[in-house]
Amino acid sequence: MLAALLALTFLLGCFPMADFDVWWHLRTGQLILERGEVPRTDWFTYTNATRPWIDLYWLFQVGLALLFRAGGASALVLLKATSGTAIVALSLIARRRGGRPGPSWLHGCPPW
Repeated sequence: MLAALLALTFLLGCFPMADFDVWWHLRTGQLILERGEVPRTDWFTYTNATRPWIDLYWLFQVGLALLFRAGGASALVLLKATSGTAIVALSLIARRRGGRPGPSWLHGCPPW
């Protein structure tokens, strides 16, 4: 049953990227690799081109760009599906042994 749940989780994650922020992060990662520096100003907004900008996600963006370079959009979809499956698996492992699934108030205990 658990293997089926994890397989279903993986398969449900195998669809094209729908979040447009992924492409923004991907392009930033590509520019970091091309220029050899992390942006200190906003590279994309012409109205704020000189304002300081702290890119908190630069390491993720570089990793995303390297993954895209190696396997294209399919590699990004596989990363997404694998990450989702890993989260579900870790949640199942972290669950208390013998504990009932779901919130305690569903089982007669008050929520406080």
